Amino acid sequence: MMMLMKKKKKKKMMRRRKRRRIRMMMMMMMMMMMMMMMMMMMMMMMMMMMVMMMMMVLLLLLLLLLMMMMIFSIRRRKCQFGFSKELYSCAQNKHEHFPYYTHFLYSFYLTYNLNSQSKMYL
Repeated sequence: MMMLMKKKKKKKMMRRRKRRRIRMMMMMMMMMMMMMMMMMMMMMMMMMMMVMMMMMVLLLLLLLLLMMMMIFSIRRRKCQFGFSKELYSCAQNKHEHFPYYTHFLYSFYLTYNLNSQSKMYL
């Protein structure tokens, strides 16, 4: 039974070969269009990703600039945050020979963990 059906189908296809060719062409066109659309979408996604990455980099640079400004402003006015110049001088007359950026962090450590001896200077 199945073999007969298949043979009939084959005959029908032979008859309608032209129509089938047109259908195949249509299918190919549709596939091409879909592929093009997918490519476009991928390109758009890539562009969006690039833009997002650029934005992230810019934000990071801005944050770095803000940090630098904060550090340098504190460096200029040493008598802020409630420490005296003796505590917060850039390790000139002190025994802590910190590099400056660690000293910046160390100053916060001094403000929050002061023992009684260093409280005398404030």
